[in-house]
Amino acid sequence: MPPLNPLELSEIAELVATYLEGKDLGTCVCVSKTWRDMFLRYRWQVVHVEVPDGFKSSDAPAYIGPHRTDIYNHRHWIQDLTLVNMFAELDVCQYPNLRRLDIRINSNSPSSKDISMDPIIMAPSLVDLRLHGVDLPPSFWETLSTHPHIKHLDLSCMRLKIDDTPGLWRTCMKLESLRINIRFNDGGIPRNAVFDRMRSLHMEGIDSARNPEQLDLILRCPMLESLDWFIFELPEIEERFTDCLWPQLKKLHVMATRITDKESALFLNGVGSGLGGIEDLKLGFCELGTQASKALKVHASTLVRVVFPSVMVSDHSITSELLCLCPRLEVLDTQNVFAKEIAERGPWHNA
Repeated sequence: MPPLNPLELSEIAELVATYLEGKDLGTCVCVSKTWRDMFLRYRWQVVHVEVPDGFKSSDAPAYIGPHRTDIYNHRHWIQDLTLVNMFAELDVCQYPNLRRLDIRINSNSPSSKDISMDPIIMAPSLVDLRLHGVDLPPSFWETLSTHPHIKHLDLSCMRLKIDDTPGLWRTCMKLESLRINIRFNDGGIPRNAVFDRMRSLHMEGIDSARNPEQLDLILRCPMLESLDWFIFELPEIEERFTDCLWPQLKKLHVMATRITDKESALFLNGVGSGLGGIEDLKLGFCELGTQASKALKVHASTLVRVVFPSVMVSDHSITSELLCLCPRLEVLDTQNVFAKEIAERGPWHNA
């Protein structure tokens, strides 16, 4: 019986491929027919195609990435596709195994309004969609809201028209994570909408603190595990927040020009302690006084990472004493002088 070539086992080839980058996989494909048969599919799992700013996709010298014909011929293997300033045939191809799609259009590139994205975003396996600077066609949200498997959506440097918002909220009903850095036109979230599948929400650079969708969206995601909110000025939250809004929240990052002691406490009280507490906490430009320190105490046993950029502390002894009670604390980032005292007094000092 001839000796068995380990690379003929698909499990071995797959394991080896996980440690190789695209260039290395390209080299493996050229070694022999056997290696080509083993590694070709992995070579095409991740594809990046780019046209530099200011060029059209038809300008061949400016084209970066595999040739369109090769992409088309191997599209059944592609799982992760990034298109930067692309306006050619790639947007109308069908990719049966595509899981992640990243389309980026830079501001000084030609308009993207004529791109027909329906075939590509309806890839049956698509789970993760990221769009940057794309001028969405009218049919986009209707198409995406009917997608059976979409779970992660990232939108940046775009402006949604008022007619787009119903489709956005219908899509959000299916999502596990949403990252948005876009401008809204107030279309209003449906009154009874609850985004109970949402586990991760990241919002930044959005128009105004008075925009109702921002706070509304946060309050309608009861199963959040991660919340990042970067906003110029906090809206009025006192009458909207209640205790235990997010019983499963582990990561809380809130950045604003000012977060009062009471507002800090409202955020911290919004995290239920029944399933643990916050592990990763970042409150920017916040006040930590009596109310916030009391609320923070509930999470002392679970905190692993604490970041307080430009924090204002009314009573250093209260806050430093509290943070010294955090046995799991690994990262403490603060601009205040009491950080040295905490590092020396904490339970980890002699570890």
